[in-house]
Amino acid sequence: MNKRSCTPIKNERGFTLLGVLMVLIVLSILGVGVIATTSNIMQVSISERDDQSAFYIAEGGATKILGIIDKKTQLLSAEQPSEAEFFEKLEDYMRKLDKNVDFPKTQAIAEVEINLENSPEYHIISTGKIGSKSRKVEGTFTVSFEKGENGISVPKGIAVYSANKMQLTNGEILGDIMLGFNNTCNSIIVDGDPTIKGKIIIPQNGCSDGFQAPEWWRNNKKPVIEKHSQVLEFPLPPFPDFPEYPKMLHSKVDQLGNVSSGITQKLILDSNYQFNNIVISSYSTLTLDIGSKDISIVVNSIKGSGHIEVKGSGSLTIYLKDNIAISGNFNLNGNDNTFIYIGKSNEPTNPKTIKGSDHGVFKASIYAIDANIELAGSLGKSAHIVTGGKSVKLSGHSSATTSKGYVVYAPNAVVELSGSGALTGSVISNIFKITGGAKVTTKDIDLGDTPFFPGSNSAGKATFTKQTLKEVSK
Repeated sequence: MNKRSCTPIKNERGFTLLGVLMVLIVLSILGVGVIATTSNIMQVSISERDDQSAFYIAEGGATKILGIIDKKTQLLSAEQPSEAEFFEKLEDYMRKLDKNVDFPKTQAIAEVEINLENSPEYHIISTGKIGSKSRKVEGTFTVSFEKGENGISVPKGIAVYSANKMQLTNGEILGDIMLGFNNTCNSIIVDGDPTIKGKIIIPQNGCSDGFQAPEWWRNNKKPVIEKHSQVLEFPLPPFPDFPEYPKMLHSKVDQLGNVSSGITQKLILDSNYQFNNIVISSYSTLTLDIGSKDISIVVNSIKGSGHIEVKGSGSLTIYLKDNIAISGNFNLNGNDNTFIYIGKSNEPTNPKTIKGSDHGVFKASIYAIDANIELAGSLGKSAHIVTGGKSVKLSGHSSATTSKGYVVYAPNAVVELSGSGALTGSVISNIFKITGGAKVTTKDIDLGDTPFFPGSNSAGKATFTKQTLKEVSK
C-alpha cells in the first residue's frame, strides 16, 4: 500500500495582510495621538503668545498716551499761561483725549484710563486686549510747571492787528490780519479792491464771517476766514523818567546848552550829556560820534533844515523833552541802534505831532508817550514806531523796512497807510486804514531788540516725569 507524503501548506499571504493592517492601525493611533498632542501644544503656545502680547499691548498703549500728553504739556507751556490756566487746559485735554489705542492689522487694542484726582501726580492704567486675553499695567506721571516771563509780544504771522475796526480800501497786506475779540459784526469793511494774502482772523462772537465786503470781491479774492477766542492785550510799555546829565563843555555849545551848527561839525560823545536846543541850519551836518559806547543824551528840542549823522558801533538814546523837526536826513548812514524817547505834550488835549520830512530819511526808532506821528517822506531801516498818541500816518513814498522786521505799535491810534507807503513787520492799532498802493508785509519781530520793551518773552517750562509701568495683578 502506497503512503501519501504529508507536505505543509506554504501559502501565508493572509497572515501578511493581517500584519500590515495591524501595523497601519497602530501607526494611525500613534499619528492621531501625535497630532492631538501637537495641536494641544500649539493651542497652549498661541495662548501664551496672546497672553504675552496683551502685556506688551497694554504697555505700548500707555506709552503712546503718555507721549501725547508730554507733547501737549510743552505746547501749552509755550502759550505763557498762568499756572492755574496751564493745569486747567492740560486736565481738560486729558479728559477729552481719545485714550483707546488701536494696533493696525491686528485685533489688539489698549484701553487707557487716567485718574486726575491727585494733581499734579496722575495715575494711568492701560488694559491690553487681544483675542480672549487681557493684561493691565499701571503707573504714575507727574507734571510741574514754571511760568515764563510774559513781556509784550506780537503774535507770529500777524501783519495787522486792530482792536476795533479796519477799513480796507485798496493796498496790499501780505500776512494775516486780526480783529480784537470784543468787536461787533462787520468791523472789517472792504470798500475797494484790497489784496490780502493771509488769513482774516475774526472773533468768535456769533457773526457769520465778521466783515463787510462786496460779493464780487469775495468771489474774486476768496478770503480765508478763521475765528479766534483770544483776548489779546497790548499795553504801552513803561515810559522812563528822563535822567539828568551834565552839560557838555564844547566850543559849539553855549552856556545855555544850545548847539548851533552852521557848518559841518562833529561832537564826540564820550559820556552822557544834557543839551538845551540843537539847531542845524541849511546844508550843514552835525555828526554825533558815540564810538563803541552806549551813550544817552537829554535834549529839549532838535530842529532845522540840515542833517544829523550818528557815527559809531554803540547805541545812542535821545531823551527828547519837546519835539524834533528837521527837513534833512537823520542818521542816514548810521547803524540801527538809535532810539528816541519823546516826552509828554505841554497841552494833552492838543498833543504834539512828530513829522518826517517829505524828502529826508529818518532812521531811528521812536517811542512817543502821547505824540501823533506823520511820515510823509522816507522812513529808514530799523525804525520801530511806538506811541500812545491817537494818530499814525504814513503817506507818499514813506517806507519802513528792515531784515529784522519792525513794529508800528500804536494801540490807541488810528493807523493810516496811503500813497505807496510800505511797512515790513507788524501793525498794532486801535483802528487801521489802508488805501492807494500802500503795502504791509508781515515779519516776525523780537521786541526785545529795542529798549522800549523791557523783559523777555520766554515761554513757560513744563517738566513731565513718568515712573516705570508695572503690571496689575491678574
